[in-house]
Amino acid sequence: MIGEGYKVAVSDIATLTSIFPEITQNAQVTGEGILQLDEEIVKQVLNGNTAVLESNAEVTKDKLQGQVNILEAEIAYCDQRLEILDRVLAGEIS
Repeated sequence: MIGEGYKVAVSDIATLTSIFPEITQNAQVTGEGILQLDEEIVKQVLNGNTAVLESNAEVTKDKLQGQVNILEAEIAYCDQRLEILDRVLAGEIS
């Protein structure tokens, strides 16, 4: 979507600005139906979104680790119940 030299076709601008509304600040329209984006604005937008994505990834990782911990605890509980049932079936416990 963003081409070499930070150029964007006019047909792609609506999609791009729906995702990154501020990315067209200081942009210049060329005579070729191309929007020349400001390199610094593009870098700021992408760097800002990188931090958000990294933060979201960390939160997701923490949530998944919490789910893993719960599942491991459930497995340990079921293993203990199974051991008790095996001992009951073997006549060791009544």
